[in-house]
Amino acid sequence: MEKESEFSTNKEEKQELETDAEKVEEEKEDSSKLQEYEQTISNLKKEVEEYNYLFLKARADLENFRKRTRKEMEETLRFAVLPLVEKLLPVLDNFKLALKSTKKSLKETNSNKLASFFEGIKMVYKQLEGILKDFGLAAIEAKNTPFNPNFHNAIEEVETNEFEPGLVVEELQKGYKFLDRVIRPALVKVSKRTGEDTKEESEKNKNEEC
Repeated sequence: MEKESEFSTNKEEKQELETDAEKVEEEKEDSSKLQEYEQTISNLKKEVEEYNYLFLKARADLENFRKRTRKEMEETLRFAVLPLVEKLLPVLDNFKLALKSTKKSLKETNSNKLASFFEGIKMVYKQLEGILKDFGLAAIEAKNTPFNPNFHNAIEEVETNEFEPGLVVEELQKGYKFLDRVIRPALVKVSKRTGEDTKEESEKNKNEEC
């Protein structure tokens, strides 16, 4: 009986040990699976962050593209009439020449018919000039202003003592801006020091150096 009892006890202990071993194995498997799940979740988080970054970047690029396209469209619309305006500039020039010539003839002849003709040309010129101004055309100031290469095209330098050097002393052709763009610089003559002034300035500098 004692042997049977001892055998039964050993059998139970063996079963308990096997059960514990199985539990340990199960816990190891659970731990391994948990690590795999955690790694999978970490990888998914990284992918989500990457996709979120790509999404935000794509949205920012799209917004920039929309702004750039909108600005280009606005510029296109603003300057849509520019080719027509540029073609009308010679017409304005011819009107001015006609007015100048007619005014000179009017002083010489004092004709009523010529006076009426002069007023008619002047009225049409003013109307055309007003329409172009409404679209954005503006004359560039030139005479008696400092020479500015952004607005003036100097074709000659004039020696003079009446003006400071670098001033526009004569305007040969009117310059124009359309909105904020120069479409034709003014043709001008610019003052410079006379030969005597240049010589005096040179001698003065030499004396100061000595």
